[in-house]
Amino acid sequence: MKINLTPEQESRLRELAAVRGTDAETLVREAALVLLEDRGDLAGQNEQLERMLRC
Repeated sequence: MKINLTPEQESRLRELAAVRGTDAETLVREAALVLLEDRGDLAGQNEQLERMLRC
């Protein structure tokens, strides 16, 4: 699967991944798995993902 991101979004993901000691691809994969694990609370998880991307 390919995800189209702006250069700014890619940069933010790389920065967040570096802080967490991983790479951006792994970070996105883990975030997607969190979303899939609990489909009952998608709204809350979307907010959580947005917070992660803002860090």
